[in-house]
Amino acid sequence: MKQLKTTVLALLFAVSPSLMAKTLDTVASFSVLADIVQQVGGDHVKVTSLVGPDGDPHTFEPAPKDSVTLNQADVVFVSGLGLEGWMDRLVKSSGYRRELVVASKGIQTRSMLEDGETMTDPHAWNSAKNGMVYARNVMNALIKADQS
Repeated sequence: MKQLKTTVLALLFAVSPSLMAKTLDTVASFSVLADIVQQVGGDHVKVTSLVGPDGDPHTFEPAPKDSVTLNQADVVFVSGLGLEGWMDRLVKSSGYRRELVVASKGIQTRSMLEDGETMTDPHAWNSAKNGMVYARNVMNALIKADQS
């Protein structure tokens, strides 16, 4: 586990910021993901979190200003796995035309029990192994956006 954390930190702090040339305006759906984007991008990103640290991404209701924020972003990040049920409507209403980056792409999903039903746990970043995948996906998206 300690070696995994060391690898993630090396990936976050040594590789990605040095590869980026410009500052990117990014939007993350919620604060934990915004923290990951900030750590990966460093000084090369300006990160806006739609759902703040005290908010709930499950019940968030976007405001008109959120549409404007998305429309002006270079990159928009979501966790995926059904966490942000409101995001598709917001993207459509904002006119955002770039690819939506799903940070959980390629993770090993976990299950959870909610109201007596087994479902995919949308809080995948809580696993260090999955957190590394999130960081790698964020890094790759930032590098791709920086090259365009």
